[in-house]
Amino acid sequence: MALTEFWGIVTHAGDIRLWILVLFFSAVYIYIAKGHHFAFYTRHRQQFRKWLWVAFFALVIGGLASQGLKELLQVPRICDPLLNAYCPTDSFAFPSGHAAIAFAMLTAIPLSTGSRKHWLFLALAFVIAYSRLALGVHSFGDVGAGAILGVVAALAAQKIYDIEKYYKRNS
Repeated sequence: MALTEFWGIVTHAGDIRLWILVLFFSAVYIYIAKGHHFAFYTRHRQQFRKWLWVAFFALVIGGLASQGLKELLQVPRICDPLLNAYCPTDSFAFPSGHAAIAFAMLTAIPLSTGSRKHWLFLALAFVIAYSRLALGVHSFGDVGAGAILGVVAALAAQKIYDIEKYYKRNS
C-alpha cells in the first residue's frame, strides 16, 4: 500500500497543472528578479529565460498533441476504476499525457541550457513515466508513445525558439 501511495505522489509530477504553476512562478521570478541582483538569476539569466520559453512551447505542443491523440484514437484504459483508485474515468489511455508532459518539460531543460549534466533530468521523466505503469493506469505502449511525443514536443519547441530568435536577430 505504501508503494502505491509513493507512485501516486510521483505521478503528479507529470500533471500539466503542476507545470503550468511552475512556468507561472518562473515568469513571476523573472519579472521580480529583472530589477534586482538575485544571484541565480544574474548568473543564468539567458538560460533561464530560454528554458521558460522552450518549456512553455513544449507544454503547449505536448499537451495539445497528447490530448488530441487521446480524443482522436479513444483507446480505453487497461484499468478498472472500481478496483483502482488511480484509474481516471474521464479520459482515454493512448498516449500517456503524464509521460508526454514530463518528457516535454524535462527534455526542455537540457535543450535550453546546453549542459550535459542537465540530461540527468530525463531520469526523473523516466521515473514519472514508470509511475503510470506502477499504478496500473497505462500500458507500456501508452507510456512509450507519451515519452516519444514529449521529446518531440520539446525538440519542436526548441526549433520554434531558434527560428524566432533568428528572425529577431535578422530583422
